[in-house]
Amino acid sequence: MRPMSGMLRLRWPWLAGLAVLAVLVAVQFRTRRAAVTVRAPERSRVLAVDLPERFPSGGELTATVRIENVGPVPWGPTAESQIKLGARLFPAGGEDAPRPLLEARTHLEKGLAPGQVLTTTLDVSLAGIPPGRYVLKVDMVRELRYWFEQHGSRVMRREIEILPAAPGHPAEALVRDAGPRVPLEDLLDRDDDRRWGP
Repeated sequence: MRPMSGMLRLRWPWLAGLAVLAVLVAVQFRTRRAAVTVRAPERSRVLAVDLPERFPSGGELTATVRIENVGPVPWGPTAESQIKLGARLFPAGGEDAPRPLLEARTHLEKGLAPGQVLTTTLDVSLAGIPPGRYVLKVDMVRELRYWFEQHGSRVMRREIEILPAAPGHPAEALVRDAGPRVPLEDLLDRDDDRRWGP
């Protein structure tokens, strides 16, 4: 009969291999579990964004935004839910950049039930942004967690142009020269898929 100590020496490599295999399987399971994306319950649809197409360098744009809660859960006011209306500015053709050039937020003073529509304003400072063409993406955001677009909500993209500030030409005059705003009703009636997100 083989001594017990000899049997343990023979089996030890097998036992060690099984232990390593068990650790690898556990790590892979946890990694796959962490990679599962949890879909946020909040959903939104940006119905209209009313703003001029040209702005002076260093100025500020004010957009009138109409947003609808199309999800199954109500949104609380920002003080309770951290849900805000937001915007991100990207260079034209550079929406895949990891970071926008700037971001802006507007707090919700009251909640919004499923199916309700809210019209509010969003102020975006253009300080430090050089003249050129840009894309402004308007979306809802749950602060420090996610933009609604990341979970399938539709955003609205608006192309804008930032103009050089002419000497002695007030910023307000440049905004007036940019042309009239497009009424919200006209934006809602237009069937222009280019304004919508994927």
